[in-house]
Amino acid sequence: MKLLTLVPALAALLFAGCAVPSRPPAPAQITGNGPDITFSVANRSWKVSLPAAIRRTPPDDAVELVDYRNDNGSDYLLLSVEGSSHGRNPAGNPCSGGDESTLVWMRFRDGKPMATQQRLIRSCANSVETLRLGWFGQEYRADLFELKDGRTYRSQVRYDLTHMDDGIQSATWLEK
Repeated sequence: MKLLTLVPALAALLFAGCAVPSRPPAPAQITGNGPDITFSVANRSWKVSLPAAIRRTPPDDAVELVDYRNDNGSDYLLLSVEGSSHGRNPAGNPCSGGDESTLVWMRFRDGKPMATQQRLIRSCANSVETLRLGWFGQEYRADLFELKDGRTYRSQVRYDLTHMDDGIQSATWLEK
């Protein structure tokens, strides 16, 4: 009897869109903090340079590997880059620098960059707040609240494992 009531409850949780944790399928890792890091998987490794628009003075950047996949000879990386909005102040500390997070998608072939996309998902300086972040089935998603020109916007940023070549997709709409 207990099993019969437990199964519908678990099914309801799955269909409610609860975040599902995901791990990279291969033992992959990144070393170093931005702007230049090293990516390693199996017996291969190569240098990865973060996009120029999010390069900050090390050690402000903290780079986390969110996901790695290899498909048809292409390597796909999804990174989360944390850093200060304005870099370090003249005293050399991050106080009043603000903080922000950026998702970075990169596609490589033979260790050479083929495509890169980025999307700011949290920023003290640019009034971007992350409401939800994580894995939802085969999709890594960030739901955002943004203030621009005195207006309130909602955005959804997605990375879909079933369409990795599409990279980071984003939709924004005016909040009513």
